[in-house]
Amino acid sequence: MQLPNKSPIKCAVGLFGLICTLANPAQAAEQPAWTQGEWDLNLRYRFEQADDKLNRKAKASTLRAGFTYRSAEVGGFSALAEVEHVSTIGGETYNDGGTNDKTEYAVILDPEGTEINQAYLQFNGLPNTTLRYGRQEIFHRKTPFHRFIGTVAFRQNHQSMDGFRVQSNPTPNLAFDGGYIYNVNRIFGEDNDLPNRSDHDLDGLLARLEYTGIQGMAIEGYFYDLDFTNALTLSTQTFGAKIWGDIPMGDGWVAHYSAERGQQNDTGDNPHDLSLAYWAGSAGVTLKQWNGLTAKLSHERMEGDGTMAFQFPLATLHAHQGWTDKFLAIPTTGLRDTYVTVQGQAGPVGLLFAWHGFKAEMGGFDYGWEWGFQATAKPTKRLSVGFKFADYEADGNPLNTGATARDTTKFWAWMQLAL
Repeated sequence: MQLPNKSPIKCAVGLFGLICTLANPAQAAEQPAWTQGEWDLNLRYRFEQADDKLNRKAKASTLRAGFTYRSAEVGGFSALAEVEHVSTIGGETYNDGGTNDKTEYAVILDPEGTEINQAYLQFNGLPNTTLRYGRQEIFHRKTPFHRFIGTVAFRQNHQSMDGFRVQSNPTPNLAFDGGYIYNVNRIFGEDNDLPNRSDHDLDGLLARLEYTGIQGMAIEGYFYDLDFTNALTLSTQTFGAKIWGDIPMGDGWVAHYSAERGQQNDTGDNPHDLSLAYWAGSAGVTLKQWNGLTAKLSHERMEGDGTMAFQFPLATLHAHQGWTDKFLAIPTTGLRDTYVTVQGQAGPVGLLFAWHGFKAEMGGFDYGWEWGFQATAKPTKRLSVGFKFADYEADGNPLNTGATARDTTKFWAWMQLAL
C-alpha cells in the first residue's frame, strides 16, 4: 500500500484548522484552539568523547533544543508540533556520520541541524483509544529499551516516523499499539550526504499486543512487516512473543524473569532468502531493603547465516549490546551477548553498572567484552544531570576483524533542563 506523497506536517496543521472551524465556528473566531495550548522547551547539553583506536579521538560538545507545542482539544481532536535544533559549542572535532566531512575523527552521531521532529493530528473521541496521523515519535516497550521500534532518544537528533498510529485499551488488561508508517526520519540529519542516511522510505506495518491479566506475568505478541524501498536488505517480516514478570519472595526480595523468541524472514524486494531466529532471557532480583538494588543476568542471541543476520532497523540500538555501539548492526555471523547489570541508588544518585561478553553465533569465536558505568541525578524537578563511561576490549583472534576488532572507549556528560 502506498500513501499519497504529502507532507504530514501540512496535513496535520491543515486538518486541525479545519476541525476547529467546523466544530465551533463562533468559538474558533473568538478564541482559536491553538491559543489555548501548552508550550514546552527542553534543553540538553552533552559532551561526548570517543576513541576507536583507528581515527583521531573525537570530542563533541552539542546542545539540543526541543520546542514543543500541544494544542487544546476540540471535538476530540488536538495537534502537536515539535521543532528540534542541534548546535555545536566550540567547534566540530568529530565525524557526525555524513554532514560535516570530518572523516579523520571517530564517529559521534550528533549532526548539527534544525528539523521538525513531530507534527501530528490526534483524535481521542473513541473509548480508551487514541488515533494519530502525521510525524510522530513511536516506541514500543519502556524507555530506553525500544527493542524493535524506538525514538533513539539518547542521540541529540531523535528518530521519528511519518504515518498513522492507533493505541487502544479494549480492556484494563489488554493494550494494542499498531499502525502504518511510510517514512522514517533518521538520526543522521536531513542534510546527510551519504546514501539512505537521512530518511528511510518504506511500507511498514507495526503491531504490538500486551496482556497483563495474569498475576506476576505480562505477555506480549508483536508483528512488524517492513518493506523498504531504499534499503532492500532491511526488508523483513518479524514476529514473536515475550513473557516477563516479578515474583515477590518475602523479606523485601523480588525476583524478575523474562523470556522471548522472535523470527525474522525476508519480505518485499529483499534479495536475500532469510529465516533467522532471536532468543532473549533474563533472571534477576531486587533487594528493597538495600535501596532497591537490582542485579540481573541476561542473554540475547541473534542468528546469522554468514551473509545476513537478524537485525533491528527501527530500534533504539544504543540501549542494547553495549554503550560503545560496536554492534549497532549485528555481524553476519550472528551474535551472542551475555550481560550482567547492577542498578541501585546512593542517596540522590542513581548508579548503573553493566558488563557484556560477546561471541559469534556462527563459529562461536569471541568478539570481545565491554564494561560500562553510569551515574544520574535530578537536583531539581526540571533539571537532570549525568555521566557515563564505556570501554570495549576486542578479542585478538584472527576471525574477529573490522570494527569489532578495535578497542573503543567512550565518555559522556550531560545536563538536561525542561521548561
